[in-house]
Amino acid sequence: YLKRDSFQGRPVVPFEDLEQHYSPKEFRLFAPMSGSAMNKNREKIYLEGKKKGYDFISYVSSKATKFNNKIGENCFILEDNTLQPFTHIGNNVVIYPGARFLGGVVIGDYSLIGANCVVTRDVPSKSIMMTPPSRVIPRSLSPVARRSDQTSIGGDEPVQPKG
Repeated sequence: YLKRDSFQGRPVVPFEDLEQHYSPKEFRLFAPMSGSAMNKNREKIYLEGKKKGYDFISYVSSKATKFNNKIGENCFILEDNTLQPFTHIGNNVVIYPGARFLGGVVIGDYSLIGANCVVTRDVPSKSIMMTPPSRVIPRSLSPVARRSDQTSIGGDEPVQPKG
């Protein structure tokens, strides 16, 4: 399955032979993201790596806001996330951009948190949390838009709403 023995100047070795080349006492691992069955594949690599004796690192974007939070192994935390104090992130968790975690919540192992989620309660292990997709509503249903339609740009004279 290996098509080459290096990638960007770094050696590529079969996972099955990893400890023969890189001692678990000297090296730590990070299970990468994959396009399909993402968290299942990451979980599998994580568990196999643990059996081989490796510890795992986590990636936390420098653009994420955190406060000395406890973050488990093999987590992938992207930019623009806010982890308020006392938030605890389990092992093998993926957090997409823009999520907000209120202080004291616990995110269980192997969970995936989608973009722009606001997490106010603990999330059980192996959970997926997603926000509903944004949608366009008619201006006639928006009180803010109706108020702006009632006032002209140049002054306080009311105008007839459009449409």
